[in-house]
Amino acid sequence: MNLTFEIGHIPKTTPHLFADCVELLLYFENYSEISKSDLENFLIQEDDIPEKWGQYEYQREIGRASKHDEIYQSIEDCFTQLEYRIKAFSSFYPFFFKERVFIRYGKDELTNRHYLYTFMLICSRLRSFPKNHAQKFSSLFEKVSAQAMKTLLPEFAKVHIFGANSADRKTYYGTDLRVALKKLSENICEYPIEENIEPESSSSDAGLDIVGYIGFDDPAYGSLAFFGQCAAREYDWPQKNFEAHPHKLRAFFNFTHDPMNLIFIPVCYRQATGEWVKNSPSYGAVLLDRLRICHLLKEKALIPEVLSLFTNI
Repeated sequence: MNLTFEIGHIPKTTPHLFADCVELLLYFENYSEISKSDLENFLIQEDDIPEKWGQYEYQREIGRASKHDEIYQSIEDCFTQLEYRIKAFSSFYPFFFKERVFIRYGKDELTNRHYLYTFMLICSRLRSFPKNHAQKFSSLFEKVSAQAMKTLLPEFAKVHIFGANSADRKTYYGTDLRVALKKLSENICEYPIEENIEPESSSSDAGLDIVGYIGFDDPAYGSLAFFGQCAAREYDWPQKNFEAHPHKLRAFFNFTHDPMNLIFIPVCYRQATGEWVKNSPSYGAVLLDRLRICHLLKEKALIPEVLSLFTNI
């Protein structure tokens, strides 16, 4: 697949997203390496200083100096984030530092682990790529997330993609949501609430992207169930935290106990300390970000559809 790339707005004051932009510039633009001064030259443009700084030259100069200081600090914070990622992602990370210059591995040095990292990097900033690719990337991220969920469960557990356009919906659950929810109720050994299911639209997914369950091969109700939401979004993924939450889905199932709620994001939602950027978005679901997904898939082969994306890049 030939990908075109436009960097667009760079979130300079948000280190984990700024770092993504630097990685994408190095991967898709004509940069063999990027230094702090390269970034400074890229970011500091005359039109960055708005006229509101004042009519007089000294006021404009104050504005320029202030803007320069802000950009310098943003670059420092970004490079600190990049240094953290080298250690945290280890063999998944397709970049390295040499004498304070940020460099990408050569194409002949890239491994499947590097491609997995780069795929999630792309999914973290879909707005920089053509819109007609966004759905394909999102669907592939569901497959990667389903593969990651499988690693959390025993071999005999079942994992299905429940998203409306998935192959599992077409071949296993059925494209009609009402039929799919009833089938899922059988999988997880819970009673369906049919009076709430029947009025639903036939074409949605009820907020469920991935389902996993461990059955006990007996007629009794109750099983171990895992509900997952995939959010290939840059900023507003926390809004998806409760999409697959049992409190919401209790309208359709008379749960004997609550399923585990997971949210998969391709974003590396980390400070340079390894902690979450903010703790509040992790409430309500087990958050599996880029780093945790790489950790879960370190022993797994790369999904062929993901590998094929990089054939022509």
